[in-house]
Amino acid sequence: MTVQERLPKKKYQIAVIDDQEAIYLGLRSLLEAEGGHRVEYFDSPEAFLDSSKPQEFDCILLDLIFNGGMDGLQLLDHFARQHLKTPVVMMTSENKANHATTFELGRRAKALLLKPFVGYQLWEAMRKAMEPVLEGANSNEAPTEPPIPARVFQTPATLTKNDYEILKHRAVNRHSLVHRLTLTEMKVFLLLADQCQSNEELAKILFIEESTAITHRTNIHKKLETRNPLKLRDLRDDLL
Repeated sequence: MTVQERLPKKKYQIAVIDDQEAIYLGLRSLLEAEGGHRVEYFDSPEAFLDSSKPQEFDCILLDLIFNGGMDGLQLLDHFARQHLKTPVVMMTSENKANHATTFELGRRAKALLLKPFVGYQLWEAMRKAMEPVLEGANSNEAPTEPPIPARVFQTPATLTKNDYEILKHRAVNRHSLVHRLTLTEMKVFLLLADQCQSNEELAKILFIEESTAITHRTNIHKKLETRNPLKLRDLRDDLL
């Protein structure tokens, strides 16, 4: 799916604030190729503020952690004090985003994007961040999320890498601990939420050793911070 199907057919001005130029180059390649959007690079929050251009951009893609100086949250605080309304997508590596940080970023930024990410996740994060802008530019088009095939919940063993990425992306956006799970753990989680309680049955369905099923189950309970089957089902239902 192209960015034109996600955003109105208008060329946006987008700022990338990240101290890794390779991230900027990858984002620019995606955004310019799909939508012809203009992308400008800043290697630190200070460089962005010194440019005197904060008001010029339609969306800001902002990294969380920088080597010295301001970090992403401090820049968000500055934006709040200056009443800057430009939509911000906060970016950070998954291994640097614990649950508390993820929740705080999701609360303070318009959208959160975990690295590494794929194209559709970028479009969805931008779509979420820019919803108020897009309502005026394209009021007849309602924001949508990538659909999750019904088979994922009916037969979790068929979960593909793409299905997993969609589920994980939804979990991040909804501040759910489910985003912590690996692909195989996600399959086991969906089975547990569907009342598959036997380790032997889990192993048979997923073609794994029973000891492996036990390990996955233990990891899931730790990551989701619950062993209660009803709470597991609630976490599953939150992704629907």
